[in-house]
Amino acid sequence: MSPSRLHGIVVLGAIGVLAALLGCTPATRENKDVTSGGTTVAPASSETPTSPEATAGEATLPGAEAGKKTSEKTPTLPPAPQKSELSPALQELKNRIQPVPDSKKPEEFDEKKLVAESAETMKKFVDSLQKGDVAAGESLMFDDKLFREVVSPGFRDILEGHVLAANQTTQKRLIESLKGKSIEHSWKPGEYAVAPGKSTFVNPVPTMSRGILELTADGITVLVSMDQLVYTSGGWRIFRMSTP
Repeated sequence: MSPSRLHGIVVLGAIGVLAALLGCTPATRENKDVTSGGTTVAPASSETPTSPEATAGEATLPGAEAGKKTSEKTPTLPPAPQKSELSPALQELKNRIQPVPDSKKPEEFDEKKLVAESAETMKKFVDSLQKGDVAAGESLMFDDKLFREVVSPGFRDILEGHVLAANQTTQKRLIESLKGKSIEHSWKPGEYAVAPGKSTFVNPVPTMSRGILELTADGITVLVSMDQLVYTSGGWRIFRMSTP
């Protein structure tokens, strides 16, 4: 082949390649399917794909809308009814269950004076034992009348029968042992206190607990425990006493 002919072939080939390149623009190349190994690959999209997590995050929670509706529909509570006045019968019943506080000023007691008076009461009691005077001794002790006047009903029902019987038994034993004998005695006052009202006792009363009366006759000493004295009706009264 002559050089001129070969040169013409080369020129024609170059022109054909150039024409092919000019006929396929970049946009056209991007839109063409590219086949690789028999699998067609679609061109990439310019939009960012939405993941399932993102979609779920954007969804409204099931209870949110219901909670919102509930709060919007919460009714306004009506105002509380005004407290009405009790009828006389109900007020009386309330006072029995919950007594109205006593507005009276509590009575004041002279402790020193009352403690001194307790010694006088014990001397009178010893004299009644020596003489065997049951009535004189009982006048210094609680009886049915004082229980009804001084002791609250509930405590009276529990204590009255036992206390009165025990005191009478102790008095009788002491008289049998000491009647007609020369008796020496000493008194050790107990613990002084004022018992509140509406408890064991109806009203506040001075009390003395665990005083000791020591009696000696013919060389024999007997101890009488004044478990409790109560100051009422103008003097000390033996509420409970016992001997060993």
